[in-house]
Amino acid sequence: MEMGISGIGAKWSRLGNIDFKNHHGCVDGCLYFLWKKFQDYKSGFSIGNYSKSLINKMLHIGIPAGIQFIFEVSAFGFSAIMMGWIGTTALAAHQIAINLATISYMTTSGLGAAATIRVAKFLGQRDSPTMRIAAFTLMGIATFIMIGWAMLFIGGKDFLPTLYIDDQDVIGVASTLLIIAGFFQISDGMQVVCVGALRGLQDVKIPSLLIFVAYWVIALPLGYWFAFILAMGAIGIWLGLLIGLTITASLMFIRFNQLSKKTSISV
Repeated sequence: MEMGISGIGAKWSRLGNIDFKNHHGCVDGCLYFLWKKFQDYKSGFSIGNYSKSLINKMLHIGIPAGIQFIFEVSAFGFSAIMMGWIGTTALAAHQIAINLATISYMTTSGLGAAATIRVAKFLGQRDSPTMRIAAFTLMGIATFIMIGWAMLFIGGKDFLPTLYIDDQDVIGVASTLLIIAGFFQISDGMQVVCVGALRGLQDVKIPSLLIFVAYWVIALPLGYWFAFILAMGAIGIWLGLLIGLTITASLMFIRFNQLSKKTSISV
């Protein structure tokens, strides 16, 4: 009964949150169309003013960019499935480590969005030197932040899992996975900023292919081989992810460096 009431409460809480967001969106929309400050922009929303070529251009950028997320997120999702093949202890430890790694990832995800904006801005202004400075500065900031996370994960490998669970078997596996997570922090931060910078250059199709190859052709098969053929267990799957992230970061950095240099030459 207790769980039933809790479940109903959780559902109503989610529904209430959705309802609030919907009402908030309606209010924002009304303010947009009624506030004099935004009157100059209203004409752009009339049906006759839509540009088919602009929509096609946005779709050619947006769809491959979305596919990038699908390839990456689904790879980590499939790694959880492989953890389940090993056992419940490995799966629980994986969830703890991946949750902490996701928190660190989100701190640099915003830098990736900033890279997209800054690179696109300077590209439009035909200021390639400043564009490269902006991108590499954001990469440096991401690296600095992720070094801090790496030190936290490695130094707190025995403590952080205890925030989630008191099962010593799970804590033991999770602490080992956090060491690997510490090592791939720099790669993780670098790749998200590089991918963002490449989006600013409107380069999304080749990066999508590179992400697919890095994760689905290299990282996951290697993780399976380490985990099940070499009997390394959960550690093997995470070693595969480490290799995948490192390859992705390296390829994205090389591609941005090359494309941004070509942009400088053409300008």
